[in-house]
Amino acid sequence: MLLLIIFILNLFESCSGQESPKIIDFVPKISQPIGSNLVLTCNVINIQEPLQFDWHKNGQNIDKLSQIERSRFSIDNRRGFSIFNLIDLNQNDSGNYTCVVRNSFGSAQQSTILLVKGLLIPMIKIP
Repeated sequence: MLLLIIFILNLFESCSGQESPKIIDFVPKISQPIGSNLVLTCNVINIQEPLQFDWHKNGQNIDKLSQIERSRFSIDNRRGFSIFNLIDLNQNDSGNYTCVVRNSFGSAQQSTILLVKGLLIPMIKIP
C-alpha cells in the first residue's frame, strides 16, 4: 500500500510539472577580440515560475562586483530567459561565466569560458 501511495505521489508530481529548471547548453568556450561586446543568453527549457537568475564570473556573483566593473554590463531577466551584456571587453574580462537559475523545485547552471584576445594598442598623443 505504501509503495502505491509513493508511486501515485511521484506520478502526480511529474504530471503537475513540478520540476527544477533546465538550461539549454552553452557554447563551452568563446573567443572575443578586445573592445568587442559579449552577449550571453540563458534559456530555460521548462519554465516553472517564479525563476530567479544569477550570473557569476569565476564563481563570484556579478552583482557584487565593483561599481566600475558593473558600469559595463547589464542583465535583462525575462520570462524563461536572462540576457547578460558586457561592453568594451578587455583582457581582464576573460574567465568563466555561469548562469544559475532557481525555482522552488531546484536549480541548474551552465558555464562558458570567455577568452578576450588581441593586442592593446597604446594611445599616442601627437603634439
